[in-house]
Amino acid sequence: THYLFNQDISGWDVSNVATGIYYKNIQKAFYDKILISWAAQTVQQNFELYAPGSTYSAGEAATARQRLIDEFNWIIDDAGMIK
Repeated sequence: THYLFNQDISGWDVSNVATGIYYKNIQKAFYDKILISWAAQTVQQNFELYAPGSTYSAGEAATARQRLIDEFNWIIDDAGMIK
């Protein structure tokens, strides 16, 4: 699935999405909310989140991102953390 718009999708229920999402250059504030919200859901294993050009904040967003990787085996491709 390809989403090429820059809006807040943190409210999406991705618990039943089995493949992946491509979401390019997400504003940091949106990306932080997405990571935090989705990490709070019971999501599918081995999901692929491609967010090239997108950065996230240290703290809660970084912890949420790592939870998705460690607990759900997500593959996340983004531009990394901004401190």
